[in-house]
Amino acid sequence: MSMSHKDLARKFVVGATKYKGNNMFIDGDTIYSYGKHFAIAKRINEKGYTEYIVNASKYSVSTCKHQLIVRKAIRGAALVGIPTNGHYELKSPPVWECPKCDTDNIPEWLMSETKETYKKLLRARLYVKYYVEKLACIESYWRKCKERFNLKCKELDDLFNPELIDNKVKAKILCARMDNRL
Repeated sequence: MSMSHKDLARKFVVGATKYKGNNMFIDGDTIYSYGKHFAIAKRINEKGYTEYIVNASKYSVSTCKHQLIVRKAIRGAALVGIPTNGHYELKSPPVWECPKCDTDNIPEWLMSETKETYKKLLRARLYVKYYVEKLACIESYWRKCKERFNLKCKELDDLFNPELIDNKVKAKILCARMDNRL
């Protein structure tokens, strides 16, 4: 009998390096959906600490289900208590999202997301606050990724530089911030 997707995802989270299920399998520190053409997640073990890089790309309905199962298993790892100052604390392992589980794709992906969000912000009337918050989240994620993976992308940095942002975008952001204060 073949291993269920949930069991396979749990095996991946606890460190298994070789397992095969029906349509998912683990090879080394990567779990795949259907074949090596689609990595669902990669595990990074450094200094006794585990992080995950999760594929943010979409492929098919069944692969999206596989991604969800693996994400839930990773989130479930937070239920393992980690002793801190004599107390147990729930701590979720860091999860980094990027296309194709390749951190080199992060700048291009975030640049595309940022440009698209700027366009939508300029057209928005009702969801201005949502797009302003989304831009803040993208910028925060970029700063964390930049530091963690030592990434560089001047063009992406420029998209978040207040001195270089389009005046119409600045006005929308300012209005959204003013609405929050009322």
